[in-house]
Amino acid sequence: MLLVLLAAAAFFMVNVPLPPWSHWLSGLNVILFAIPACWATRRWLGWRDAIVLWAMLGVYALLIETLAIFTGFPYGHFGYSGLLGAKLFGVTPWTVFLAWTPLIIGAYAVARTLFGNAVVRIAATALIATCFDLVLDPGAVRLGFWKYASNIGFYGVPISNFAGWLVTGSIAAIVIEIFLGRVKPLLRVPVQLISSTFLIVFFWTAIAVFGGMVWPAAIGFALVIWLAI
Repeated sequence: MLLVLLAAAAFFMVNVPLPPWSHWLSGLNVILFAIPACWATRRWLGWRDAIVLWAMLGVYALLIETLAIFTGFPYGHFGYSGLLGAKLFGVTPWTVFLAWTPLIIGAYAVARTLFGNAVVRIAATALIATCFDLVLDPGAVRLGFWKYASNIGFYGVPISNFAGWLVTGSIAAIVIEIFLGRVKPLLRVPVQLISSTFLIVFFWTAIAVFGGMVWPAAIGFALVIWLAI
């Protein structure tokens, strides 16, 4: 039922103009998407360490996005519209804190499950997160959540953006590895850490399908099936 509701929401977002108050709804959606992974992190690390990890990754996301807006590094020059919620200091939406973090945690959870070597996990986390962005970014550009200075690339997303995800995803994975070396998880990596990622990727895959974006839809379908397995 939840997946049906997400697909229906995607259909209306693609086919119905977003109203001026949609930034409130976008903020609520970001919070709801993040809750499953946040709760799973709490079960994995305990409240204190879960909050610290999410705070570090969330602040990192805000800083790197702000850096990209001002300098073009590492994603390329782009700017946010007002559709993702209030902008901190008029630059970066606060929702980035909760929108980016579940994807990185989900990518790391998959990498941690598959690979025992830390270096391989770091590389795999960055690659998996970048694959997620191949689905998300084209849809977000199509809906007007943000826009790049150059429309040349993958459905309006420059290749520099995906290279940037490889860089920032690697750094985030290193941060997680160092953090886990200093704390004591309460249990092994729970599969529920990817729950938010699964829902997010499914939603943006539906956006790609209804928006007629063939390659993001195909990549999204493959990721959804893989995550489900």
